[in-house]
Amino acid sequence: MLAEFSVRSINAIRPDIAAIVDEHIDEMLARGGPLDLVQAFSLPVPSRVICEILGVPYSDHTFFQETSQNLVQAESPEQAIESVGLLIAYFDELISACLKQPGAGMIGRIATEHVATDRLAKHELIMNALMLLIAGHETTASMITLGVITLLAHPEQLAELRGDEALVGPAVEELLRYLSIADIAGTRVAVADVEVGGITVKRGDSLVVSHSLANRDPSAFTDPDTFDIARGSRHHLAFGYGVHQCLGQNLARAELQIALPALFSRIPDLRLAVDRSDLVLRDGGTVQGVNELLITWGAEA
Repeated sequence: MLAEFSVRSINAIRPDIAAIVDEHIDEMLARGGPLDLVQAFSLPVPSRVICEILGVPYSDHTFFQETSQNLVQAESPEQAIESVGLLIAYFDELISACLKQPGAGMIGRIATEHVATDRLAKHELIMNALMLLIAGHETTASMITLGVITLLAHPEQLAELRGDEALVGPAVEELLRYLSIADIAGTRVAVADVEVGGITVKRGDSLVVSHSLANRDPSAFTDPDTFDIARGSRHHLAFGYGVHQCLGQNLARAELQIALPALFSRIPDLRLAVDRSDLVLRDGGTVQGVNELLITWGAEA
């Protein structure tokens, strides 16, 4: 695991994450509702955090947020290829600058310690940085937004969460299990013949593994279609499994554990400004979520 994503490193930056969260809530309260939670909070919070970890200038956030969205929600192969090309060119330029003069964050460190010494090819750092940037803000942004929707749809459990700090960790794990937003990551190729559920998967066969279905498996979870923050289970597959587990899971957990309680604590009467049935969900083949979520608080207009 990269040092920047270890439990120790993430715990060390929890105060920084909390400060970013509070800053954006301050801005929301100053503006007043209704406003789009995605643009005001869910997207900028993890974007700023991952930029600081990687050493990516946050001043470029409009470019990489829009380009990342065009990639994960591409409507054609051409759009996906174009978006990847733009991001590769961006990181190529950033890493080249770091090789001339040591840069900040993980990218700056690896460029100096590994690329400059020929221990790692430049294109390998480019592709890893691209993956971490996209995964580091797109998925967490969707989880924050869908987490808000889910908790508001279960007011009794939200009240329990507000009253018991010990429930924050279990609540986040249950949201990760219940929502399972990144099924697109579960593609595998069998390297040998293997039997799964009484079916022989032959070497070379491709499989799409649905995290959503696995996380709703009644043999693994009692009453799996029920949202229960007291479930206390961490054996879900929201972050994958084994050597393919998500590198940034410690960061994602920390951001959710900090952002969601802060949001509902500082805006206790937060509510949707639209009917839940009118929300427009993304296509299921991408990182699942909504691109806009109007919220409000205070007295009814």
